[in-house]
Amino acid sequence: LIRLEAVRVLTNAYADDVNLIKSGLLEQLPYMYQEMQRAITICEQWALDLGLKLSHSKTECIIIRKSTKKINISPLRLNNQPITYVNTCKYLGLIFTTNLSWSKHIQEKIKKVRKIIHATRSSLSRSWGPSPSLIRWSYTQCIRPILTYGCFIWGKALTGTLRAKMASLQRQALMQCGNFRATTPTEALNVIFGVPPIQIYVRELITRANLRFKQSYQCTLRIPAERGHWQFSETLFNRVEINLENSDVHNNKYPPPSYRTEIDLHQSFLNRDPGEEIHIFTDGSKSDNNVGCSAVLYDYKVTNYPIIQTGERLSNNTTVYQSEIFGILKACQVIRHYTDNYSRNLSNIKIFTDSQAVIKSLNNRHIHSLSTARARNALDHLGRKCNLTISWVKGHSGCEGNEAADNTARHYSYSDYEILQTPVAKTIVYNDITEYFQRTWNQYWSNINLSQSKIWFPEVKQDFYKQL
Repeated sequence: LIRLEAVRVLTNAYADDVNLIKSGLLEQLPYMYQEMQRAITICEQWALDLGLKLSHSKTECIIIRKSTKKINISPLRLNNQPITYVNTCKYLGLIFTTNLSWSKHIQEKIKKVRKIIHATRSSLSRSWGPSPSLIRWSYTQCIRPILTYGCFIWGKALTGTLRAKMASLQRQALMQCGNFRATTPTEALNVIFGVPPIQIYVRELITRANLRFKQSYQCTLRIPAERGHWQFSETLFNRVEINLENSDVHNNKYPPPSYRTEIDLHQSFLNRDPGEEIHIFTDGSKSDNNVGCSAVLYDYKVTNYPIIQTGERLSNNTTVYQSEIFGILKACQVIRHYTDNYSRNLSNIKIFTDSQAVIKSLNNRHIHSLSTARARNALDHLGRKCNLTISWVKGHSGCEGNEAADNTARHYSYSDYEILQTPVAKTIVYNDITEYFQRTWNQYWSNINLSQSKIWFPEVKQDFYKQL
């Protein structure tokens, strides 16, 4: 990859697959040909330097263009052999064509999944076989992912006949879940088993993928937002009306922390290290949409009782993980308050939390949560001034400090204190996407003329199949 920086060719590498891309106008084709040949020669020389040889039979070249006009161009060469120009090629499970029409890919997926569904019929009978819930699970968790793989790229092409064929496949799979009449409507089967119509499900996957891409700066910089599949996903995402300005979505890489983390599964607080001065216990609490966090400070050179016992009431959409993180942030505020008002020069501090997930995320250099990033920055600032350790304590194990933090967090969650607004967690955003497409499905169902089915199922209920 470093050697290929010498040529103006976009390079994508995944395991043992390498993809070389050169784009430009039709008039620039001779120049593009030269640059691509240089890149192939560099790859070939790199392999020879390592005692390897690139496979000519597994190497293909495809020219993607809007025009159907035939292009006369000499073949590229690898190992002194011409590389064949093809009309379709497969890369990372996606089938590309010269005009980027995804019908070929979708048809191949339909053909593959149809064989799988037909093969499962041999394990079924009217009187024996897997339970309906297991058959549903096999379709939604094993078969459908094969069908929808890469739909962020090709989802825009799922219209007309291709959509009808996919819907027919889903019908075949759901018909195996019970003894249904052949005339049972496809949409009614979807409602009975809580499986969204395939076109709605694909659009939900595309919207979720758009959110994941927004967490990566590289993707938002490299993908043009004004055309193609990215524009289609942006349109779907904007329909959900999600405001990411106040979301917890974040992506950044940090240097090694200035504090230590430890998860000792066999620790005991009966024998405290005499060199430790400060213990701060933190906790988060969420019950019935009442959320709070706390921090309880012990200074063992002064007294064995809590010196500071405080917390915050958090907004109702705060997750349990966020409440634990805000407990860490509150601990940093308590330490600053204690040092400023009591003139204490601190050297050894331990912050305890009963959440291993929080400790592992704070020790990770790649941070994907804005709340975690704020806690990381506060801890780094504190860790440069003293010997700081973030340690795990087993919850509800009789540790006095942990019990005090737990009671304080629960007290603040039900209190009338001013609510501290927290960023909207990524899980909440995903739930909003799911609820939007659930409403879309309900509206789609209400517009279908199936009077008999609607007597039993007037509206879509996602978990109704569990009662059946």
